[in-house]
Amino acid sequence: MNAKKVGLIGLGIALIGAASVASLRRAGNEGAAVELEAVVRRDLVQKVSGTGRVRPVSEVSISANVAGRIVALPIRSGGRVQEGDLLVELDPARYQAAVAQARAAHASALTQVDLAHANLKQAEADLKRARDLAAKKLIAPAELESAETAREIRAANLRAAGNDVNRASAAVDQAQDDLSKTVIMAPRAGTVTELRKEVGEIAMGADFQEDVILVLAELTQMETRFDVDENDIVNVTLGDSVRVEVDAFPDTAFGGRVREIATSARSRGMGTQESGTVFEVRADLVGQHEGLRPGMSATVDVFTEKSADALAIPIQAVTARSGEKIRGWLEEPDPGEESTADDDLVEIAFVVEEGAAKVRRVRTGISDDIRIEILDGLEEGEEVIIGPYRALSSDLAHEDQVLERETEEESE
Repeated sequence: MNAKKVGLIGLGIALIGAASVASLRRAGNEGAAVELEAVVRRDLVQKVSGTGRVRPVSEVSISANVAGRIVALPIRSGGRVQEGDLLVELDPARYQAAVAQARAAHASALTQVDLAHANLKQAEADLKRARDLAAKKLIAPAELESAETAREIRAANLRAAGNDVNRASAAVDQAQDDLSKTVIMAPRAGTVTELRKEVGEIAMGADFQEDVILVLAELTQMETRFDVDENDIVNVTLGDSVRVEVDAFPDTAFGGRVREIATSARSRGMGTQESGTVFEVRADLVGQHEGLRPGMSATVDVFTEKSADALAIPIQAVTARSGEKIRGWLEEPDPGEESTADDDLVEIAFVVEEGAAKVRRVRTGISDDIRIEILDGLEEGEEVIIGPYRALSSDLAHEDQVLERETEEESE
């Protein structure tokens, strides 16, 4: 029996246990007073629950890429903006000065190119003259070498001046880009859900560390982000339908579907009694829901599996006994079936036949909050013992005499 079923059975038994322990009585041959319920067919839906918060599907944090004092912030928290609307303007003075300085440096570099080009032309003319004179043996070879060297130096100076122009041009582009970043426009339409700065404050621009000025979200498409325990996450799949209850709307249930399941676990409440390992699940909410706001608390039920027209009994009716104890009550398994070890726990239910409790070994399927599916071991219409707790958990044995306990309604 897997851990989930054991937990469900334990929870169901605990719900009736405290109130039922004292009700067990034996009165001579009358037997133990027990509570009964018939095996019925019904639709069962298994679910996994989690808690989380409502968030927008699309959410963008707006921060500055350059540092500066905010001089314009023509928006308000909760306001609606369209793509391309002005969100923030920073003081552009220092960046305008940087552009002017870069342009001046670029102009100076161009002048140096012109000068280097003129010097190269002069050096090439001197080299041509020196070669003509050397051919006529009118100058020494050393003078020709000197002219050739001078020409190479002038050519190198021209190349260096060209590189300086390229660097100066890049500096102009960088300065203009920084200046353009003093104006921040809306990258998309949405609602301003957070406004963290005001006019006059400094935006600490950085490429790798955000200093968020505002948060822009599309509130027409909402989702829930909630945590699911590691023991339950294996039952959750993409596309599962969900029911979301938001604390702020106590009389409303929102529908949706699972869109994303985290592949990595995280720890929650470390060092506390509520510590555990959970996985984050995201589910889109269907339709548009006015009034939902980011951060609202939500309880989510994920419907993971459904069994139509299933044999079902209350969860607390399924209990467990050791293989050693069961072996004396039930017939030996057919040849070829796997035998049960003495310390193995076996799922069982007690039915009532002619005033006696009869043990049935059962095989269970899915369960909802109060009932569990019976795949094998019981028949529709049979009456199973559902309480009291002490009888089911330990006292009751195969062939024990029992009688149905009257409820308050029956006694009246």
